Amino acid sequence: MPYGAALLAMAHSLRESPPSFDGWGMKTYHRTPPWIGMEDGLGKSFSIVNDSVIKSGQSGQLYLSQFAESMDIVSLLRELSWRHFIIFWSVHHVFKSVGVSAHKNFVECGVCDGLTIMYALRAMDDLNQGHSRVYLYDSWQAMRGDLLQDSEKKNIGGYSYLSIDSTKRNLSKYASRTVFCQGFIPDSFKSHDNPAEISWLHIDLNASVATLSTLEFFFPRLEHGGCLVFDDYGSDNYRDTKLVVDRFFRDKGGSLLPLPTGQAIYFKT
Repeated sequence: MPYGAALLAMAHSLRESPPSFDGWGMKTYHRTPPWIGMEDGLGKSFSIVNDSVIKSGQSGQLYLSQFAESMDIVSLLRELSWRHFIIFWSVHHVFKSVGVSAHKNFVECGVCDGLTIMYALRAMDDLNQGHSRVYLYDSWQAMRGDLLQDSEKKNIGGYSYLSIDSTKRNLSKYASRTVFCQGFIPDSFKSHDNPAEISWLHIDLNASVATLSTLEFFFPRLEHGGCLVFDDYGSDNYRDTKLVVDRFFRDKGGSLLPLPTGQAIYFKT
């Protein structure tokens, strides 16, 4: 490891080089992402999955209503690679941490078109864990003002274009192990059969009130060794989400790790 002037010189030379990754508000210079080069076994598995998902998006087999038709879908999905790698890695981590059994439950709150949970499902395939069940919670409707804080009111009416039928088509390969729970959180927790214990939870709700309700409902059900991934934790657009998450974990055990992707991941110990 260089030090002193040599360390500064190395840092300056890195900044003058093209980034090894550039996308979704994040640039990395100092090393190659794990899915490039294929030295890393997990990285190699992710690379194969990532290329497959990107091809599906390019061919139109994967319908992504959240992105405009004029967008370069291939470039956009490449930009999301680090975020999707975190999802893929976290599922691998869970099975190492909690162990393999006949049945594990995974939950996503804020599903949109099913793009993110697809990487979780593909990670389960990679581990031959197709018997695990996935519960998907989303309103698949426009966001309501009475469920948003003042800083989030700009999202009133947002996501009106979402369709649960489109999401089901995107995830049709996994129909036998996905449970769709449509409705607004927290009311939807009262109207569906929810898992009693979960191993993994992904929260991407763009709303702090719903995020807190989800934590209050599912955290007691998260088994030791399980993990929880936040999508919006580091986004300046959703500061209230970070605040409620920080307050929630203030008196909890385990570890909450903020990530440079804007995500955060919590490990329950």
